[in-house]
Amino acid sequence: MKLWTVQAIAVVNGLSLLAAVPALGQSVEKRVEEAARSALTRVKLAQASSDTAAASDAAEERSDRINYVGIGGTLGLADEGETAFGEGGFSLLGKVSLTERLSIHNASVFGDRAISSFALTRNRPIRERDSSRMRYVPFVGAGLTIETDEFDIDPMLATGIDIPLANHWAGTTRLNVAFDESGADIGLSVGIGYDLRRLFFGR
Repeated sequence: MKLWTVQAIAVVNGLSLLAAVPALGQSVEKRVEEAARSALTRVKLAQASSDTAAASDAAEERSDRINYVGIGGTLGLADEGETAFGEGGFSLLGKVSLTERLSIHNASVFGDRAISSFALTRNRPIRERDSSRMRYVPFVGAGLTIETDEFDIDPMLATGIDIPLANHWAGTTRLNVAFDESGADIGLSVGIGYDLRRLFFGR
């Protein structure tokens, strides 16, 4: 092979390499960009999935919180004091959930000595093993009673159970113990309530 032929082949190969290097660099850069874009997309999808799951959990937790207002009756079990808990009578019962574990239970009993009560309660939801659906919620707590006639304020204890029912209803049974200077009044309240969110916001 002649020398000029070898030189020509070397020049062509050199030029080909010079042309290929930028193209190769662009190809590598493009692949890096595509890989980074793909990784970023996966991160965004994972974040969106995580946010969706968190929102779903939060929605599920909110849906598990029983908030209701309802009516019922109170049966007086002990009447040492001077409150309507000991006498019994028609009752308004309610609950507002602050968290899944913490709520405010209120009860008003109408009689000769009407009384309203508010107790900060600790809840312990009991769920089904298979579906995790809440079956019932025992609670216990303490608060204050307010006699509407003389506006006397006294301490009280409350314990009971809330039971989710169909169509946004809930049943409740609770034992209220009020203490005043004359003694303790004990009343057993039973009632049914309707979901507050559904009642006021339609959802």
